[in-house]
Amino acid sequence: MEQTVAAISTMTLSVPPEDGNPSVPPFVGDPPPIEAVDAQICRQCAGLCCQGHPGLWIAPQRFADIFFPDAELTMSLLLEKMPALGLELRRIGGIPVPAPRRSPEGCHFLGETGCLLDADRRPCQCLALTPAIDTLIDGEIRCRMPQGFGGGEGRKRWERFWRQQGRR
Repeated sequence: MEQTVAAISTMTLSVPPEDGNPSVPPFVGDPPPIEAVDAQICRQCAGLCCQGHPGLWIAPQRFADIFFPDAELTMSLLLEKMPALGLELRRIGGIPVPAPRRSPEGCHFLGETGCLLDADRRPCQCLALTPAIDTLIDGEIRCRMPQGFGGGEGRKRWERFWRQQGRR
């Protein structure tokens, strides 16, 4: 598991920055999803993370392959289909990033027995979050997000993706 996280955290997205900005690393591909879910801890915790902070799809191509396998993902297509898919756009640093719609109970996809999405369709952050037993002990979210899966990384990837879409 540690090696998988280390390998993923060194990956980058495939479009060189058009402005040569060195603060945005050159990307070579979306990080593959990792599944760090510990079903026993998650079941006992009843989805505190899902109730408080529904995860993001930080890999644009993975998101497009899941929800729009037969179409090119554009902002207009996404806006048209989002409500029926149970999604919303979150603005992270001004960049629109698809995420599960929030409800008063948390994530739109949180059901009585856990996530309603099959594992291969879940947000990258949900799959990557490493459960922690301390979450059960003190009732606070103590789970860890591996490097490379945070909102800032997702923002960079989606910014690059939307910029690419604008050039087509």
